Amino acid sequence: MHVIKKAFSRVQLKLLLALIFIVVPLNIMYFLMLPYEKSFLTAMGGPYKVPILIAKIIYFFVSSFVVFILIINSADKTRKVTKKDYFIIPGAFILLRALIDILSGLLVNFMSKSAQQLVDFSTLLFWILFFAFTFKYLKAKIDNKKVFAIMSSAVIIFLSVLIIIFDKNLAETFYTSLEKYYPLSEEMEVITKTVGFKGQVFNMIIEDTVIISVCWITGIANYRFYERKEKEKKPAFKVSSFAIGALLILPGLTFAKYFLFPYQSLSSTEIHQSNSISNVEKKIGVSTKRPQWYRFDAYGDKYVVYCKEIATIGYGDEILLKTDKHIRPEHKSIKTVYDVDGIEVYAVLDNNVFAYAKDGKAYAYRAKELPEAERDDVLISAFEKMYLEEPDWEEFENVCTYLLRYDPDFIKPILERYSAGQFYQYELDYNPSIMPEYAMKSAEKLLRIAF
Repeated sequence: MHVIKKAFSRVQLKLLLALIFIVVPLNIMYFLMLPYEKSFLTAMGGPYKVPILIAKIIYFFVSSFVVFILIINSADKTRKVTKKDYFIIPGAFILLRALIDILSGLLVNFMSKSAQQLVDFSTLLFWILFFAFTFKYLKAKIDNKKVFAIMSSAVIIFLSVLIIIFDKNLAETFYTSLEKYYPLSEEMEVITKTVGFKGQVFNMIIEDTVIISVCWITGIANYRFYERKEKEKKPAFKVSSFAIGALLILPGLTFAKYFLFPYQSLSSTEIHQSNSISNVEKKIGVSTKRPQWYRFDAYGDKYVVYCKEIATIGYGDEILLKTDKHIRPEHKSIKTVYDVDGIEVYAVLDNNVFAYAKDGKAYAYRAKELPEAERDDVLISAFEKMYLEEPDWEEFENVCTYLLRYDPDFIKPILERYSAGQFYQYELDYNPSIMPEYAMKSAEKLLRIAF
């Protein structure tokens, strides 16, 4: 209880805020310069190898120097810090980074399906080793070793579990999509970029968390060290002007790279919006918001690294539901599926949502909820027309599960034909990005479950 009280004392909260406002911008600078994978090996591929390698070395030197300052402020060191230490620690940082990168590069050949987990665990291992080396080098004392061991172990275990869960979901998204889409299709390109972008942001969060946590935990475990400082009327947390100057180098490095060789720098972010929802006229409408992130390619042109559409489906002034999907920048958000006895049924974001209005009332269904949805004859008729005239295989399993439940006489012969690998040419032409093997295996699975 005493330690917990000390953890949230004015001095420790001041230390925590200082850590957050220094470490987070430190890593954001790298994210602005390059895709967030701090590996020397990634500089070996593509153009501008030497400039990118130099930019990484400068960044690593400055960032390790700043983290070293943070450690000095949170640890009760017994070894006097000399000027050469400000070069020895960054040198050790760069050497350790290179060794971890080489080890990761060797292991990825045997763990290709767990590549993102390998990247994140390499980041975690790197910082554990760097902190261990720096503490030993400084001969740092820990007043309460038990608290330090328990809290730091808890952080490492928590981050490890988070890495396993998050990266497993990313890998499943990627490899499940790879079983559905052709590898060179536009849809697979979007998914690959999305998985990569999310992995980079997650890796940055892991790095921020481990640096801030270990430094703060060190300060908590050394609360007597801070109490002594207070009694001596010394500042509890002091960052030299030299350290502040070093930190300011990074924005300069970021802008210099942006103007001299912008390749892989974050070029811009855009948000495109559209709205067909009418508060006056009672009809189905969709309001969309599409945030897009761009980086520069080798020719100085922008290319999309992340694109997500957020759609709100409405009926007059009534909001039915919201949904989102990662899509191509030029993709159409909404299309009319078919006219069912004068009723227009809409498909939003590649069959992510189906919606229509009838007799002054609106109906909207998420595709993933269709297997548990109640019978809807308008929806059934729309799906029948879809598979007869424009057989869209997006959300194939969810739509077919619904039809097997309420309209088996219609969908069963189609699934039997698909499961035998028999497709009409217009079905293949309508789904140029989706492999027929996906439809065949999905049909086999659905028939096996239903019958």
